[in-house]
Amino acid sequence: MFLFEYTAVIKRKSLHTSQVHCYLVFMEYRLKVTPLLYPVPDTRYEVHPYSRRKRLTLFVSHSQQREFLPVYGSKQDLMHVIRENQIVVVVGETGSGKTTQMTQYMHEEGYSTFGMIGCTQPRRVAAMSVAKRVSEEMNVELGKDVGYAIRFEDCTSSDTIIKYMTDGVLLRETLREPDLDSYSCIIMDEAHERSLHTDVLFGILKKVIGRRRDFRLIVTR
Repeated sequence: MFLFEYTAVIKRKSLHTSQVHCYLVFMEYRLKVTPLLYPVPDTRYEVHPYSRRKRLTLFVSHSQQREFLPVYGSKQDLMHVIRENQIVVVVGETGSGKTTQMTQYMHEEGYSTFGMIGCTQPRRVAAMSVAKRVSEEMNVELGKDVGYAIRFEDCTSSDTIIKYMTDGVLLRETLREPDLDSYSCIIMDEAHERSLHTDVLFGILKKVIGRRRDFRLIVTR
């Protein structure tokens, strides 16, 4: 039995400037056929409620779904690059799992012990839906360990360790906390969809990185 899967190929390139040291990670996905060596998801027959016919249903846990994502194969390499560099640019295809998995990887590496892990989204609906998905994968209640903040709605608590928000929300937080002391890492997701908020945030985060050596900035597209 064979399975078609995407294999991530890491291409590294360092950029040195007088201001920052930026590390870019390019992920290319090559389609290949490999033997199915890992366990097959649970299967069982169910009766369709209308046609009354039996149908084969696959039951895949959230942990298994995470392992099927292309970014899972690059987890160790990505974490190594993030540990060695304050600024990392991750380039990957849509659907590779960057948005939902990068925050969880940072939490599993222990970055959440020093502050929240924030992830910005260009749209309000994206922030809400991604936060809901991540809370389901982590098996926690939405608004507790994983939450979101959008305009006129703040679904977070004092226990929140992963926070999804729009660019405007983070920009307003910089007025209250110029150094973003409550955050240990900021992930600027879909940064290529440039807006006024995104451009201003890049300038603010550049100054934050200069003042905080423990801060991590990840830019994805």
